[in-house]
Amino acid sequence: MRLAGEVLGIVFAILFFGIFGSLASQNISGTLEQLEQFEEPYYGEDSELQDMPWSGTEKEAFCTALDNYDLSYDDEYAYYEELLAVTDDPEFAALVEAQLDSFELDFENMTEEEYTEFLDQTEAWAQAHGEQLDECYYME
Repeated sequence: MRLAGEVLGIVFAILFFGIFGSLASQNISGTLEQLEQFEEPYYGEDSELQDMPWSGTEKEAFCTALDNYDLSYDDEYAYYEELLAVTDDPEFAALVEAQLDSFELDFENMTEEEYTEFLDQTEAWAQAHGEQLDECYYME
């Protein structure tokens, strides 16, 4: 009985690790495939890699400022000021100004309503920023 129990325990251990190892492998493969989608470079009509497809267009200054991630991480305030200086879209400019104004907010003394308004504005900014970046990267 003891020997049979040990053999069954070993068989169940092998099955357990085999099944979960296979599932983990499939999950990792799926995750890697999803990551590869975001790493695809943009290719222009002539199939050459285009790091900045807006180069030489009328939106060059705006798209370059919008895509300036180094500045956005190093000096977020300067990033928004630069964007504000080069945008000609009043709605987008209002969102950028709201981002600049958020540096003045007193989060510790903010009411729930003010905080909800801040979150809504931040969400609107994120959506507009993404849409503008898409326009820059996928311009015809």
